[in-house]
Amino acid sequence: MIQQVKLRSHLGEDRILHLDIPVEVKETDLEVTVKFKPVPSLDKTTTQTRTHAESRRIFEEIHQHYSGRIFSDSTDCCENTTGGL
Repeated sequence: MIQQVKLRSHLGEDRILHLDIPVEVKETDLEVTVKFKPVPSLDKTTTQTRTHAESRRIFEEIHQHYSGRIFSDSTDCCENTTGGL
């Protein structure tokens, strides 16, 4: 199973990107692909930062809430209705 993690990190003076990404598997080989792009700096006074564990917990809550639900293109929901939205 392929997992995807998106995160934001700061590249320091040493120009080395440090990644600490816990995964659920252990004692196995992994293939990892890294893509990166420069982004505007975060305003640390107004931006809420979360630990990986907090982000993971929030993701799991959302995943459990929507698990098993079927989503479709938003245009599909209104094709056969009268009155529209």
